[in-house]
Amino acid sequence: MIYTPHDVMALPPSNFLRRPYIEQVTGLKRSSIYDAIREGRFPAPVKITRTASGWRAGAIQKWLQDPAAWRADAAENIAP
Repeated sequence: MIYTPHDVMALPPSNFLRRPYIEQVTGLKRSSIYDAIREGRFPAPVKITRTASGWRAGAIQKWLQDPAAWRADAAENIAP
């Protein structure tokens, strides 16, 4: 199945998204995502379990609304 940014916008903000899904909806590859996280230009993942991480849909939704203007220091925390 091919996912689009529209699919992410329809999800509840508290849902978790894994990296392959993030890559598909953003068009960014793994290294670009982690570079952007280090530079504060992309939301950081959160721990889901001891061995798994993911992104909250709400954080990705905010990033998708205006990727060029999104900054980690200005982002609001998304409640679980």
